[in-house]
This record gives sequence, structure tokens and C-alpha cells, in this order.
Amino acid sequence: AGVTGILVGFEQFDVDKPDNILASDVLAQVVTLHSISGLFLVVLPLLLGLALAVVPLQLGASTVAFPRAAAASYWGFLVGGALMLAGYAANGGPYGGEADGVALFVAAFVLLLVALSTAAVCVATTVVALRAPGMALHRTPLFSWSMLVAGTIWLLTLPVLAGLMVLAHVDLQ
Repeated sequence: AGVTGILVGFEQFDVDKPDNILASDVLAQVVTLHSISGLFLVVLPLLLGLALAVVPLQLGASTVAFPRAAAASYWGFLVGGALMLAGYAANGGPYGGEADGVALFVAAFVLLLVALSTAAVCVATTVVALRAPGMALHRTPLFSWSMLVAGTIWLLTLPVLAGLMVLAHVDLQ
């Protein structure tokens, strides 16, 4: 995400001259790679990973809720992220020219969204169900409370995006 951000920054350096470094079709792919990888491969997994480590400690829980699902979400994120980058490398992704690369990107992105949703379920369930005895929800630490709210929002939005990607995959076939 950082390297693509640098490429996009160099491309925007001189707006008057098009195609400074990258061709216009490649530029569209690089911009989408920068934004998608920045959000779904860096920011969301970083927040969810931090929440999976910190929330049980703040709540006095012995472990996170659904520990096997949390581990599966990690491996799903790893495989989905690698396949998504492979789809971009195969001239796929948004604005891609190769149909197989676009199909690989869409399938990998759905896997990535399912993995992130699973991790959000683990975090939200930990906050709701595994608090220490006597700790009411209004006494929950702020980070845990914010992860409950964010996890709920992610659980409302990420499946919608996954459904749209499934429709895009069906449309490709």
C-alpha cells in the first residue's frame, strides 16, 4: 500500500503532463490497489488484531470468544490478501484486463471480507459475553466499547460488500 501510494504521489506531481510514470490504465489499477490494500489489508486487520489482543485483557476474560474462529479469520485474511495481490499481479482487480485475474481478485476479496467479518464477530462477542463478573456494559473500558460499536458497524457493512462482490463474480461468468 505504501509503495503504490508513492507511485500515485509521483503521478500527481505534475498534473499537466499525463502518463508521467504509469500509463492511464495501469494508473487506475494502482490507485484502486492503494485504496483497497490500505483499508482492507492494513487498517482493518490492524484494528481487529489489536482488539483481539487487548479486549480480553481489558475485560478480564481468559480468552477471546470463539478462539478457533479467530485463528481461522487470521488464516483467511492471510490467504485472501495473498490471492488478492496475486489477482492484481495477473492484471486483475478493478480496471483489470485479464478475466481470470479479475475473477481471482473478486473471489479473494470475498474471502478477505468473510475473514474480517469473522474477526469482528469474535471481538463483539467477547465484549458482550465474556466480561468479568460484576462488570456491566457501561463500565467497559473505552477501547473495548469502541471495538463493540465498530465491530457492529463492520458486521452490518462488510457482508453487504461481500454480497456485491458475489454479484460481480456472477456477472463476470
